[in-house]
Amino acid sequence: MTIKNIVNWKTLFEVFRYGIVTLISYFFLIASIFVLKEYLHLGEKIAYAIALTINYIGVYIGYNKFVFKTSHNTGMLKRFIVVLILSWIANNIFFTLWLDVFSMHYSIAVILNTLVLGVFRFLAQKFYVRK
Repeated sequence: MTIKNIVNWKTLFEVFRYGIVTLISYFFLIASIFVLKEYLHLGEKIAYAIALTINYIGVYIGYNKFVFKTSHNTGMLKRFIVVLILSWIANNIFFTLWLDVFSMHYSIAVILNTLVLGVFRFLAQKFYVRK
């Protein structure tokens, strides 16, 4: 992989579209956590884990159709699941860290997770999942 593979117009447009999907997924997560927490009386961590799991279905579709403009195939789905599992674990660990250690509101914790793990997820999606 060379720098030309990473920094080009195609990748810049993918990053822009990735940002849009990420922003939509952020609002979905916040709304879902709010509903699960306030109306179903679940704890923030459980609500986040559930919302994040559901969110990944939409993210997979968004990445395929909008960001990378790829078609579904079994190999890609298997690689996506590997990244999904690692990302899910990291997201929940960081979410707990932001809440328990730094006493942050869940909406700020979701923003931090999005920023901290976003670059990893983009690179993993572009260069591993869709290889």
